Amino acid sequence: MSFSGDDPTDFTFDPETGRFDADPTSLNETDGFGSAWVEEWNSNVSLAGIGPR
Repeated sequence: MSFSGDDPTDFTFDPETGRFDADPTSLNETDGFGSAWVEEWNSNVSLAGIGPR
């Protein structure tokens, strides 16, 4: 499983919310990810405790 991009927005990832914009993200079509993975991430992963907040 691999993917690459120079910036989180390449995958429609919002670093402020920790969520992907589920419709346009290229991860929907990326091997090892897919729309179910994106939905699972958006539902269960939070930024609590991450970063200098």
